[in-house]
Amino acid sequence: MRKSIHCFWCFALFLVIFMYYGCTKSTSSSGGTYTGWAVGQSFNGYATLLYTQNDGFSWIRQQIPNLAPAVNLNDISVLNSLDAWCVGGVVNGYGLILNTVDGGVNWSRVGSQLQIPNAELMAVHVFDQQTIWITGKSNRILYTTDKAVTWHNFKIDSLVPVNYTSFTASGSKNLWISGEPVNKSHHDSVAVIMHSSDGGVTWSQQWLPDSLQGVVHSIFALDDSTLYAAADGFILKSFNGGQSWFSTFSLLNKRLNAVYAEDINNVWAVGNNDALYHTKNAGLAWDTIKPQVTGNNLLGVTANGAAQKVWIVGSNANNVGKGIILYSNNDGVTWFIEDYPVDAGLNKVAFAPGQ
Repeated sequence: MRKSIHCFWCFALFLVIFMYYGCTKSTSSSGGTYTGWAVGQSFNGYATLLYTQNDGFSWIRQQIPNLAPAVNLNDISVLNSLDAWCVGGVVNGYGLILNTVDGGVNWSRVGSQLQIPNAELMAVHVFDQQTIWITGKSNRILYTTDKAVTWHNFKIDSLVPVNYTSFTASGSKNLWISGEPVNKSHHDSVAVIMHSSDGGVTWSQQWLPDSLQGVVHSIFALDDSTLYAAADGFILKSFNGGQSWFSTFSLLNKRLNAVYAEDINNVWAVGNNDALYHTKNAGLAWDTIKPQVTGNNLLGVTANGAAQKVWIVGSNANNVGKGIILYSNNDGVTWFIEDYPVDAGLNKVAFAPGQ
């Protein structure tokens, strides 16, 4: 009898520990009220575009087969619960830009072959209803200040050809982009960060110390001075607008794909091979978080600090088949795996601000 009771309590303790630190598959259909989107790989002939109105406890696929045939969507930026922009591969000779103004009931392609380059577009940042910036492969940058009636399309020169994969800003003047050199060699600096202090009129390259050289995959500005970057082997930080950088966390042979700062103290970083890190003290110490999932490359992260909500998306390590959506409603203490109706990997996730 005592043995049976002992076994029961051991099992109960194990169950409590797993639920507290592990990862539970979500089955609720009414877990919250936050509106957001996730974008990713092509599946069944067109790009994956997912939508939720309940924190992601249920996702639907928004239908864009004629707009995005056989391409991936690489990034999404959300202005509010109705207005969102996403970018992706080349369709009919120019990069794909999609916009909705009704919460995704209808999506439309914007721009034309005369205005948009014949290059895959990798990152989008929406400032307001009029101003949108986009970066892409082959040094491409474009922006509009009249809600896509006209586009300014140009290249930013750098020492090597670059695929610009990330864009961030503090206000309307201080802009940063980071990129991955098209052809990497040990003779070249592979970390590329460009900065503009005049709203994109002029640009200059920011440099990393030789000891921190590695591809920068994502950059995030908290304010004019404080920035974080996700790189190969490091989480980087700057206190002076990117004039100098240092490593706030070193990760040997680990690729970090995305970084997001909730506030001055709370920052999230994700990467390949289930890499998931969180700091609560502005990078002085990082917690290694291990939800009970394996075999994923985590590619995108966003959060709402006031509500303690965090969303993370990715693909499986083989980059084939279904990826993953992770969700926490208590700043990472517990996690849910959110199911979605597409067997494809996901690249980025974004939720409407101010909810």
